[in-house]
Parts: sequence; structure tokens; C-alpha cells
Amino acid sequence: MSEIIKFTADAGVTAAAVILLMGLAFCFLGLKIFKGVQFVVCAVLGGMLVLNLRTIFPGEWVYIAAGAVGICAGLLGMKKYKAGLFIASFICTYAAVISGFAKSAYMKVKLTVEAIPDAPTLFTLWWMKMQKGGDMAGAAGEVIGAQADEAVGNISAAVNMLQRGMAIALIAAIIAGVLALLVGDYIIIFFTAALGAVLIADFAERAFTLNADMYFIIMGVAALVGAALQITEIKKKKK
Repeated sequence: MSEIIKFTADAGVTAAAVILLMGLAFCFLGLKIFKGVQFVVCAVLGGMLVLNLRTIFPGEWVYIAAGAVGICAGLLGMKKYKAGLFIASFICTYAAVISGFAKSAYMKVKLTVEAIPDAPTLFTLWWMKMQKGGDMAGAAGEVIGAQADEAVGNISAAVNMLQRGMAIALIAAIIAGVLALLVGDYIIIFFTAALGAVLIADFAERAFTLNADMYFIIMGVAALVGAALQITEIKKKKK
């Protein structure tokens, strides 16, 4: 029993230490971490693209070429990290905007399909037309035509909504991508500083049993200090 308690305590201490280290890293080295992640992603993608040539060009040189291309792609991705930020911002913004329009268009089509009367209802409408003096074929054509016109009109409106949404999403995505190029460094810095601050505050809460006010104070101070130090470092490099 004592061994179990000791193991649990050791695991808790280890988890707290990991949380603190991750918090400090994100808070004060967020931009460098982002560049490092982009290096790894680009290196893996570049290497995998070359490895796909094994079926065409068998031989050990493919692995050497994959390693070389992977390193070059990683360095390029780290050096031109804002290009990746532009692509990510563009894709995420486009997906977020278009999803709203797509959902609205889908609901419009769904409600239109659900509103189509069933056979007994159509028969009742046809019978009512017949009672007003219409002929059998004319009454049937009038009932079916009215339902078809309404359905086609609603589906056409849904398609137009989706097309309009695609145009708006494209414009919004381009704006988001350009903003990412202009202020991408600061977006990464504030995001990573905030993430690191949350982890640091979590560590402090585990270690010292803080109340809610002190938790948010530590989180805010850590985020501001981390962001300020990262921004200062960027400005020094630009001079």
C-alpha cells in the first residue's frame, strides 16, 4: 500500500514538473517552438514525398535523398515559417466561414425535403382541386407542379447561398492570410504566451492551492511577461 502511495506521489510530482517546464517553454520560447514544429512537419513531409519514389527508383540512394530533402524542407519551412502561417490561416478561415453557409444551405434543403407532402396529403390536395371543378389530369398537374416549384425554388436559393458563402469565405481567408503575414509573429507570441501562462497557473494551483483570484493574477502576469520578453527579443533581432 505504501509503495502505491509513493508511486502516486512521484507521478504527481513528475506531472507537475512537466506542466511547469511546458508552461515556461511556451510562455518564453513560443515563437521558437512554433518554428521548431514547422521544421519537423516540413522535414517529415519532404522526406515522405521522396520516399514515395521507392516504387519507381529502388535503391538505398532514395533514403539518402529523402533525408537530404527532408532537412532542406525543414530548414526552408523554419526560415519561411510565415508561409505556413499564411496557409494555415487561409485554410482555417475559409473552412470556418464556408461551414456556416454550408450548414444553412443544408438545413434549407433538409426542411424543403421534409416539407414535401406524403402521398395521402397529395391525394387530399388533388381531391380538393377536383371538388372545385377541375379535371383529373389538370388537378394532378397543378398539385404536383406547385410542390415542385416550391422545392426547386428553395434548393436554388440554397445553392445561391452556398455560392455566395464561397465568395465571402475566399475574401475572408485572403484577409486572414495577409494579416497572418503582417502580424503573424505577434499572433504566435500572444497565443503561446497565453497557453504557457495557463500551464504555469495550473502548476501553481497544484503546488500552493490557490484561490480563483490568485490563479488568474498569476496567469495574467505570466502571459504579459512572456509576451513582452518574446516581443523584445524579436525587436532586438530586427535592429
